[in-house]
Amino acid sequence: MASNYEAICEENRESYGTKGAQKSGKLAAGLYDDRTHFIFELLQNAEDALGRRGEWRGSRKVAFTLNSTRLMLSHFGKPFDEADVRSVCDIAESTKNESSIGRFGLGFKSVYTVTDLPEIHSGDEDFAIENYVFPKRLPRSARAADETQIILPLKPEDTSAASNITAGFRHLGPDTLLFLPHIEEINWNVEGGPSGFYLRNASEVLGPNVHRVTVIGQESGQPEVDQNWLVFRRNAFSAEGKRVGRVEIAFSLVADKLIPGRWAVQPLARSSLVVFFPTVVESRLGFLVQGPYRTTPSRDNIPPGDPWNQHLVMETSSLLVEAMRWMRDNEILDLAALRRLPLDREKFPKGSRFAPMFDAVRQAFQDEALLPTFDGGHVTAQQAKLARTQELRELFSPDQVAALFGTEVAAWLSGDITQDKAPEIRQYLMRELDIDEITPTKLVPNLTKAFLEAQSDEWVLRLYEFLSGQEKALRRHLDTVPLIRLDDGTHVVARENGKAKAFLPSAIATSFPTMRRAVCATPEVRLFLISLGITEPDPVDDVIWNLLPKYQQPELDVDDDTYAADIERIRAAFSTDSTAQKEKLRSALRDTTFVMVVDTGDGKTHVAKPSEAYIATDRLQQLFAGVPDILIVDNEYDCLRGEEIRDLLVSCGASRYLIPEAAPSRLGHSEKAQIRREAGLERASWENPPEDFTLRGLTALLELLPKLQPKDAAARAKVLWEALADLEARGTAAFYCSYKWGYFHETKTAGFDAAFVRTLNQVAWVPSTDGELVPPGLVVFDTLGWKPNPFLQTKITFKPPIIDQLAKEAGIDPAILDLLRRDPTIVAELTSRLSASPAPQTEPSAESEQETGEPSDGDVYDGAKDLYGDDMPDIPPGTPDPDGGDGVNTGAGGGGHGRTGTGTSRGGNQGNGVVTAAQAATALPETRAVARAAGKE
Repeated sequence: MASNYEAICEENRESYGTKGAQKSGKLAAGLYDDRTHFIFELLQNAEDALGRRGEWRGSRKVAFTLNSTRLMLSHFGKPFDEADVRSVCDIAESTKNESSIGRFGLGFKSVYTVTDLPEIHSGDEDFAIENYVFPKRLPRSARAADETQIILPLKPEDTSAASNITAGFRHLGPDTLLFLPHIEEINWNVEGGPSGFYLRNASEVLGPNVHRVTVIGQESGQPEVDQNWLVFRRNAFSAEGKRVGRVEIAFSLVADKLIPGRWAVQPLARSSLVVFFPTVVESRLGFLVQGPYRTTPSRDNIPPGDPWNQHLVMETSSLLVEAMRWMRDNEILDLAALRRLPLDREKFPKGSRFAPMFDAVRQAFQDEALLPTFDGGHVTAQQAKLARTQELRELFSPDQVAALFGTEVAAWLSGDITQDKAPEIRQYLMRELDIDEITPTKLVPNLTKAFLEAQSDEWVLRLYEFLSGQEKALRRHLDTVPLIRLDDGTHVVARENGKAKAFLPSAIATSFPTMRRAVCATPEVRLFLISLGITEPDPVDDVIWNLLPKYQQPELDVDDDTYAADIERIRAAFSTDSTAQKEKLRSALRDTTFVMVVDTGDGKTHVAKPSEAYIATDRLQQLFAGVPDILIVDNEYDCLRGEEIRDLLVSCGASRYLIPEAAPSRLGHSEKAQIRREAGLERASWENPPEDFTLRGLTALLELLPKLQPKDAAARAKVLWEALADLEARGTAAFYCSYKWGYFHETKTAGFDAAFVRTLNQVAWVPSTDGELVPPGLVVFDTLGWKPNPFLQTKITFKPPIIDQLAKEAGIDPAILDLLRRDPTIVAELTSRLSASPAPQTEPSAESEQETGEPSDGDVYDGAKDLYGDDMPDIPPGTPDPDGGDGVNTGAGGGGHGRTGTGTSRGGNQGNGVVTAAQAATALPETRAVARAAGKE
């Protein structure tokens, strides 16, 4: 029986009045920005009506039909009764309970954006609604049993209504059915235009409150749409414990193309908050959230501070954690699913509407095994490690990772979580969950001896392959980690104190510590080990490792046969073709006391470093015989004879020649001033100490010479001369020292004779004709019978032959000149007397003129001129005797005061009958003084 529409009209007229009803109705109808929002409101009414059907087995389809004059909705929900009539004709009343979609009674008023007189035909009710609140009886419409029809005659003047409604239909989409449990199909049709249908298949129950929902759709001119959703549900209860609906989460699914029957979560274009239908609230989540939130009157937004809404967000947060657990257990919580979770703090700041969901997910990762691992499992954040490379994940198992980092459980996270593939997830894990990203640089230092020795040979081989190519980046760590596995399974570092601690296995068995062959089985690994300094042992390594250490001990106890065998091993090793290995051996031999030597002074034997010994050449043995503290290779050992072993010793620092050694410079101030003067920069604002040299053993040798028999001393002096010539043959640098100084911005370096050169010019070591040792300046070189050496004769100043020649011309015994040189007081006396009483002039004898063919006044000077001819030096009267001053160029061999010279000999060709003008000037006054003295006598 139909309701009493007249009574209802009368009641509403009393409540609102006609104008008040119109005004209120218009306000209610104008709440919505989208004029087609009424489509959702009509669907809402149909959903609620079907829900009130209970176990209804009839049609659950909702159909819209649109033509140019009207829109009709048809469904088979519970028919209208009087309560529904009153509700739909009210402004603020509703018969819907708390679990229904709407509760305000305003939703239906949105139809007035396209119609002025909506009609409802349901059950016994057939009426139209005038002026928003006044029901008007209509004839019964033609309809099926249990069918409800809502007819909206379009406003005649509204020419855009039909096109707007068509667009509204197109915006529905199949996901409209997702959260409508009672409507199974939506069908719409535009007369003479497009049409569409959306269908929800029966849900597949996957677990308690977990369903896979499939919705399909087809619109004119569009491909068919097939959507799959993973939906999680939880009942929502009021503060009084009354069920008031449910909160839901829906993830969009796509079939895995690689694994049949497997589903993966996919992204959403938009994720609006849903209150049965989408609102304008963008959740910024990667899934849909639905719940019975309290909305604004327009039902398109929710008050964010509403306590009930906040409660629903917390409930949804708990539901999300449950969903994560379920997806983990069903192998869906992978990288794609992680991307859909609230992981970006900037999108969910503190205090924002969905911040509790961000916090709930973060806490869940901390407390529960929800992070996907490389091997398909899941771990908590405390147990998780990120690996920079795929090789790390493949090489180190979870147990190994746990052992390396001191945790009970540890595992690599999914290999898809990288900077390239998933930078946002990687950053979340590192920043929000404090998960370490492990690189080879971080991991290698954790490889302890105990850990490595617990691993298999096969794994150690793989470790070497992994490290190969990373030597440069890991060099600092590779030198300190016990990476090298020996034959006995123990591990050592590759090198210690610059020496390899193990060798690669070779074809020849040795006593070396050798690596296990199984871990060196591939060329790649051997190249890696070689880069660490691990090589096959060879004779050089044998000598360095196994032989030389016993010669580095404080006490040496080696018999002759063993020593000979050791030297042979050294000699054989030194013949290697490898330049690097030979240099390595040479360096080790230089620092080892392995050479048997003899002290030439007392004949005692010692063991010395090569650099401390002279090679036992015949010349050096003759030279240093009896000289103390000179070590010479012991020729009693046959193994130390022969050129090959001598060359080896020389290469390691021994010498076949006299050895120059640094000596303190004895140059005085005046001598350095003279050097600066000759170099053209006399003044000095700074100077370096002059570098000077002597010869090893020379001082002791010169001290020994006077103690020998004259014959032996003369022979030894000759050997010294020959040894000096041998040294000169290797280069003249040893004979010079250097002096560097500067004056402001100008710098000079000058060379001068080495200390041993000056010593050899001063000391009596050259045999005279009577066998006495005298300084070289008292001996004419040609009288010695030594092999001439032009360079040495410029450094060691012998007596010029011209002096004896001039003495003979003057009728003076040359021995007198030697006497004068030895006694400066005689020269001083003669000089004094000659300056006081000039020598008388003598007439030239006819006999003399006849002999010479030229006039002569008998003067020695003229004799020198006869000797020199046109090459006679220009010696002005009053030229001082060069040997009588304080200058540097005093040279050995000048007469004067008998000084043997301490200055710098600059290379005049003295001796062998050739003299310089300075030498002639030195000789002539002396000869003339002697001649005058003889005349006075």
